[in-house]
Amino acid sequence: MRNRVLIDIAFMILIYGIYFAAVDLIYTQEVVLGGEHPDYFPWIVLGVSLMANLTWYVIGEWGVRPNASVAVFYTAWFVLLALIVTAAALAAVFEPLTFLDVVSYPWLNFVGGLGAYYLASVLFSPNSAKFLIWPSKIVRNW
Repeated sequence: MRNRVLIDIAFMILIYGIYFAAVDLIYTQEVVLGGEHPDYFPWIVLGVSLMANLTWYVIGEWGVRPNASVAVFYTAWFVLLALIVTAAALAAVFEPLTFLDVVSYPWLNFVGGLGAYYLASVLFSPNSAKFLIWPSKIVRNW
């Protein structure tokens, strides 16, 4: 069981690493070509998303009893999702105010943070909540 936890967390971090690389590629290209200052809000949103996903895993694996109601797991998942949406919305509001000369990509905050959280939740949720997030019943067979 311990081995599965380490494998799940390693693959979660790999998913976030891919998203971090995509954000870095998009903003590095913009900064190099446009000669502008880098924007850090997408990385902050992805960091919040990674912390939320690790929190979801810890809550599901060790915080909530395995025989708890499905509503408890869904509540935890949606509260963490709301935290990511709030971080992305704040980034979309404050990004243009902070860096006036940077081209803003607010969609990148939402797609990156929410996409990574959802994908990692579908593929690597804790064992107690393994099949709660749709379509994990279809794509997970481990």
